[in-house]
Amino acid sequence: MLAPLIFAATLPPFDPNQANNLVAWYSADAGLYKDSGFTTPAVANVDPVGGWRDRSPNGNNLVQATSGNRPALATGFVNSRPAVSFAGGVVCIGQSPKIILGTTWSVFLAYRPGQLAVGGNVILGSNSPTNNYVLDHDNAFMNTYDGTNATQSDADGMSLNTWYVLGCRRNGNTVRFYKNGAALGADKTLSGSVSQGFNNVSGFASNANPITGYLAEIVVYNRAVIDSEATNVMSYLNSRYAIY
Repeated sequence: MLAPLIFAATLPPFDPNQANNLVAWYSADAGLYKDSGFTTPAVANVDPVGGWRDRSPNGNNLVQATSGNRPALATGFVNSRPAVSFAGGVVCIGQSPKIILGTTWSVFLAYRPGQLAVGGNVILGSNSPTNNYVLDHDNAFMNTYDGTNATQSDADGMSLNTWYVLGCRRNGNTVRFYKNGAALGADKTLSGSVSQGFNNVSGFASNANPITGYLAEIVVYNRAVIDSEATNVMSYLNSRYAIY
């Protein structure tokens, strides 16, 4: 008598939509446009990026209406995939109205810093109604700030012109920072109960503390993902960009 054949099920590759409460998802290989009206795709190296479509179902598209303030497309820049280049100063792209995250949220991204400014480099920030940022880094730490209270990671060990998968998760007063697939030290405490959100990629408070560097992908949830989900999102980003 022949033994029965057993077939192992093959699960589909993870993508950010498989975790609940995905509020925004931007990747440089999908949905880039040269203009804020989303009429002309950005496809060539150094094309300006005036529109960046949200890949989540929520339509939280990013725009920059001022041509001189637009970031640029960098083709084949990381693991043969594109990235979006930010040159500091007034270069940013944003969303209106502000994306409200509240006091429980998670953000993950593939990022290459081109500067490690002591005063901070705001990756996701807001200037309305109060100046705050969801994720920032300086020359030694990652930080989050709700407009009143701030907390920072353990030393992040980041170097210039090196790609990283970074993350931050807030669950009420508890904040966990991530780097390259693992928690970055112990959990931190963010005092108070002030809601956070963002309407800028690069800078806050009228373009203060912008980034100089590259972003390949940004994934944002308006809940605190569990550890296994955080691992899945970071592994997904690493599978695309071969960072760690």
